[in-house]
Amino acid sequence: MLTPRARHRREHGQVLILALAFIAFFGLLTAAVLQLADTVELQQSHSQAATTADADTEGGMLLAAQAAQAQGSCRVPSTGSVTMTSGDTAAYQTNACNPGATANLIADQCAACVLGQSGNTQPLTVDGSLTAQGPIAVNGAVTPNGGTITSTLFSPSGPPGFIGCHPGCGPNPNPATDFTPAASDLSAPASPEDVTFPGVTAPAYCPDTYNGTDGGMIPRGCYSSISVDCSTAPNGSCSYTMEQGTLILEGPFNIGSAAGDDTSVTVEAPDSVLLAFAQVPGSAGSLLVGSDATLTLEGGPRPDNDGVTFYVDPFDTIGTFRIDRGGSVYVSGTVYAPAASVELHGGPGTGDGTLTTAPSGADPESGRLIVGSLDIGQHGAVNVTATPPTPGYCWVYSDTVTVTTAASTNTGEVVVESNCSGEAGVKIISINYGS
Repeated sequence: MLTPRARHRREHGQVLILALAFIAFFGLLTAAVLQLADTVELQQSHSQAATTADADTEGGMLLAAQAAQAQGSCRVPSTGSVTMTSGDTAAYQTNACNPGATANLIADQCAACVLGQSGNTQPLTVDGSLTAQGPIAVNGAVTPNGGTITSTLFSPSGPPGFIGCHPGCGPNPNPATDFTPAASDLSAPASPEDVTFPGVTAPAYCPDTYNGTDGGMIPRGCYSSISVDCSTAPNGSCSYTMEQGTLILEGPFNIGSAAGDDTSVTVEAPDSVLLAFAQVPGSAGSLLVGSDATLTLEGGPRPDNDGVTFYVDPFDTIGTFRIDRGGSVYVSGTVYAPAASVELHGGPGTGDGTLTTAPSGADPESGRLIVGSLDIGQHGAVNVTATPPTPGYCWVYSDTVTVTTAASTNTGEVVVESNCSGEAGVKIISINYGS
């Protein structure tokens, strides 16, 4: 016979409590899972929105890069935009050209360097033309008298080069002067590198003079003055040859007549000549190339002059170097006159008054023009055909890009590099997606 088991009163309601506990636990777990799902979905939504915004901004950056390649040279201000079939728009604005290292390269390795003088805030005046194969750098503003200033790479008719001024060439720059390409603001003053010329040691006074009237040889040495013309030549024209070596001037070097006397005088230095103008107390070297006169200097293999053929004492700020209308100077090598004033007095015809520099055979990186100030008169022409240094140059654009869609407007910053060393091509070198 079975006997019923006695019940325990203390177990009453425990099952219900356990059931309620399980229900509460699973309720909290379900809520947590749902909240986690919402968080993941929200994060995914934000990520998708950020990715979409970045993608839109990248579209604007690609537009800026394409525009840089199409332009070929940087200009400020420069803007562009495109509207897509969806109605979205992408736009760019160029804020600066050649920021950073490239601007420093322009200042350090300029082919035509106008370094300025104390108190002269506009050291470059152009009524005629200044053309350089390589960068042009100016410490100060440019007086815009309607002339042209052109920088190219590798050939006088090659792709655009670089023009820069410190702190700036002028307002916007002043449109009265034709800059090709447009001038940029340099981040530092022009201070040309790779010119380590040791200077010229000259006596306190050079007693020798040379005066010629019908041609001949000009011996090397140190002179207080040289004056040559063709006043006694039978047909009104003659030529002089400078002896190989160093010729130092502590006073004027006059070639021909500034008044124009219908004579034609040519002075040639056919082989390895250094023409140096020294400054001594009470005197300074100067050069006058008169009407229809020609000076030709050929540099040669000299280990002490770093490719310099025409030298002016770096402290000489009072000497004048003038080429009158119809006169011309051709220098194979570098013109190093960092504090001197150079003037070209043009005339009624194109190319009246010319100064040309070219690399010498001894130093292919020579052919630069380094002066304190440069004044090019109407129809005067300066041509600098120095070999651009290696490494070459790239146009660098600092752009703001803006993309507007139906839902938002996104902005960012991009730095674009194009046309390196005159070669077609473009790449993005820095991206800031912004907001």
